[in-house]
Amino acid sequence: MTTGEGNTDLPVFKPESDVYTVYVKCTGKGKMTLVDRNAPDDDPSKIGCNGPTTHGRIYTDVVPQKLAVRTDGGTVHWTLAVVSGEHPV
Repeated sequence: MTTGEGNTDLPVFKPESDVYTVYVKCTGKGKMTLVDRNAPDDDPSKIGCNGPTTHGRIYTDVVPQKLAVRTDGGTVHWTLAVVSGEHPV
């Protein structure tokens, strides 16, 4: 689990299987996206702030993953957890 404010490159990790689950919660007046630094031009995942926890499963090859949090338009405080495998909400 990682917490922060504003733009941050997250620690590189290698999933244990071909899927991992991401949980994100953010508060603030700005907007937040989760970006794959290996493919920054791909469509980033938009995260809604000031609401319920956002979650998603990412299916990938078992290779190092390089994610980043990007914020825009105001102060955003966020908490993000990455868990190897498929997990329920």
